Amino acid sequence: VVIATYAMGLSLPRTRRLWLDVAIMAVLSNVVPFALIAWAEEHIASGTASVLNASMPLFTAMLVPFFIAEEGMTPFKMAGVLTGFAGVAVFSGADLTDIGSNALGDLAAVTAAACYAVGAVFARLRFRGEHPLSLSAGQLVSGVVLLAPVAAVLGAREGVSLHVDSGLS
Repeated sequence: VVIATYAMGLSLPRTRRLWLDVAIMAVLSNVVPFALIAWAEEHIASGTASVLNASMPLFTAMLVPFFIAEEGMTPFKMAGVLTGFAGVAVFSGADLTDIGSNALGDLAAVTAAACYAVGAVFARLRFRGEHPLSLSAGQLVSGVVLLAPVAAVLGAREGVSLHVDSGLS
């Protein structure tokens, strides 16, 4: 993305304020949700994680009216959001009476979706007039800078083990 940005004659963010906003966006839309989804997938099936992650637009629809005046919540929108959450519960196979070992994995996947929603609202509020490719490149650079020390420490402490078996039965 960085190479494509420069190839198109664009640049990375130029001001400290924009870099700060892009770093916040990286935390909301890359660092936290990717970590949560990776952890969740060690505890729940990938199909369940993907269905729970699909709740992102529903969280966005719930958040937008609080931050963007022209996007108010109507009874029809609320009915759509509630229907959407019911659909996510059905398709994920959620048993709302079973708060067992998968509950934390489910919560991690749903929290990741909520982070994406907060990131989407934040982007709409902060990035008007900015080129999306420049923002994406800056967001990825920020994510790498933020996660490199964490990866170095965890990799040195725990080692890296890539394998196909997820441990799910």
